[in-house]
Amino acid sequence: MSDNNYLTDFFAHRTKKIESLSKGEITKKTYISDNCKFLQKLRDPFSPVTSVEEAMYNYQYYNMLAKGYLMDADDCDAEERFARHKQSFLDSAHQCYQDKDNATRRLLELHGPKNVSAYYVKTDSEKLSGKLFEIVIEDLEDAIYHSKNIRIQRWLNDAGVFLKGIHPSVLETYINERY
Repeated sequence: MSDNNYLTDFFAHRTKKIESLSKGEITKKTYISDNCKFLQKLRDPFSPVTSVEEAMYNYQYYNMLAKGYLMDADDCDAEERFARHKQSFLDSAHQCYQDKDNATRRLLELHGPKNVSAYYVKTDSEKLSGKLFEIVIEDLEDAIYHSKNIRIQRWLNDAGVFLKGIHPSVLETYINERY
């Protein structure tokens, strides 16, 4: 299957899952789980990343895997016999978040700052408060990304698209819902 077919399948699946989540037909946990399974069947991340679409794919791939690893780590708390695996899941999640940030940086490099806005988001999590920011790329469908990465924030600041203050997230329910 060509890269374009993978991307077509990815964007169709992504749109369907976002709609299902928005309508309340699935939970955030199901959304993450379904996306993890789908992306692992579809293909590995793109390397090198040569288009905005490939960067969007890589962001979703690593973001969903990171969240999946975090769910696995939480499951270790419920099952004492798996406690020894928890740190491994947390380490894998951390690595995926770093890879997600690399995809975000590449996406911004390829797209450029036009039609991009970013800002710190209001969050229920004290751990994320004042650290998590949202990036909205207005000329791409459902292009809303999150990061805590200082290098990405610096790029956004230098581009003049990082707004002052804390703003409500476009995905407020999603980012504040536990899974």
